[in-house]
Amino acid sequence: MLTALEQSILSALVYFDIFEYPLTLLEIHRFLLRLGESAPARSYTLGEVRTALFEGEPFKSVIRFKNGFFYLRGREHKIRTRAQRLIISLPKYKLAEHVSRLLSWVPFVRFIAVCNSLSCSNAQQESDIDLFIITKKGGAWWTRLISLLILKLLRLRPGQGGVKDKICLSFFVDSGHLNLETIKQGEMDVYLPIWLATLYPLYDAGCYYSALWQANGWLARYLPGSCPVIPHALRLKTRRPVLKLVFESLLLPFGFAAAGLQRRAFPVEIWELLNKDTRVRVEPGILKFHTHDRREEYGQEFKRRLNTVSSSII
Repeated sequence: MLTALEQSILSALVYFDIFEYPLTLLEIHRFLLRLGESAPARSYTLGEVRTALFEGEPFKSVIRFKNGFFYLRGREHKIRTRAQRLIISLPKYKLAEHVSRLLSWVPFVRFIAVCNSLSCSNAQQESDIDLFIITKKGGAWWTRLISLLILKLLRLRPGQGGVKDKICLSFFVDSGHLNLETIKQGEMDVYLPIWLATLYPLYDAGCYYSALWQANGWLARYLPGSCPVIPHALRLKTRRPVLKLVFESLLLPFGFAAAGLQRRAFPVEIWELLNKDTRVRVEPGILKFHTHDRREEYGQEFKRRLNTVSSSII
């Protein structure tokens, strides 16, 4: 029978295998995945994780190690896949940095982070560049309206012609609604905590990333070894333009107008899903438009793979 540490290691490897992403020792320690418990898990040292990986008897039949990466048996070729996707991700990151610098001038924007596959440098050629934005309290609607207009003018929105890589802005929260536990799809929603833990900050106007982590202490139930990302100094911008603050004072009383304009422009698909579940949420302080939210699909696939791998352990 697997120990709690061994089960957490196996769960992490199985989950990231869904995305063809072998893990290093440091990454396994960071993403030790704990399921089905409400209390925070104990933390493990890097040495304990290493010992469990190299000396744990149950793992000799399912886990392999090569070139610094741990992966499931038969998945050695995914090391090359990860390297190829790193190369693909580099120009996408550059574009994300340029766009985040531009959007940092938009009124009410306080924090911008890369999310989804690009945050792990695991993007494919066809992958969009997904950004998560935190705004000043009460400013989410204005931020969304102005940001989307800018991207439309630059032909960077999904569905427009022009450049290959598109910017997807489908998730905004304001500084008063940083706890994202409300959008979890039950206790077995593995995707959301890992999505949150892998956010890569590109713009932070003043400790908003730290506040996001503090507001989501529930992460420890799933990822007891996780910690905030420390972004490269050349990637993270922190300025807060004075002119932006002036515009904010003028626009804030008219947030209802920005909301009304955008609500009238919602496509039928948005109206059909609006606040029916956690895919599309439009409420004070939260604007989430994930019409193709695949968390349930990933959760089912994770459970299937974990059962298969666990049953093969000698």
